[in-house]
Amino acid sequence: MLLVLALASAVPPAEEPIMARMARTDLVEVSEIMIAGMDGDHDGRVSRAEWRRVMTSPARGLPIRMSFDASPEEAFLDMDRNADGLLSAEEFARPMLASFDCFDADHDGLVQPAEDAAGRIRCTASLTPQTPAPTLAPAPAP
Repeated sequence: MLLVLALASAVPPAEEPIMARMARTDLVEVSEIMIAGMDGDHDGRVSRAEWRRVMTSPARGLPIRMSFDASPEEAFLDMDRNADGLLSAEEFARPMLASFDCFDADHDGLVQPAEDAAGRIRCTASLTPQTPAPTLAPAPAP
């Protein structure tokens, strides 16, 4: 699955949609896939060590590329809402879902092209996330 999701600080040019035709459930699914891809011990959560390993690996081996407004360490600490040193799929998805919810003006779980266009103005200005939200894009071909 390839997904392009640009959030607050990494807005693509106006002709490229940010979240057009995206479903909220897609973000939940992507979060689960990402956590599974980073979860070296297969316990369903990502430890700081697993996160560091993935974030410092030149070939991360994940289906999508991630980048953050802050350092990966700061992003981990901010996403780890319960401060247990482990990231769940829910914690990982939280900043992306907050951005999605801003774009989804009618709250039907889908971002339509018109909502995407309006969200560029409304959400990119208002979403100054506490959590540096990851930007997701297709992983480069090997």
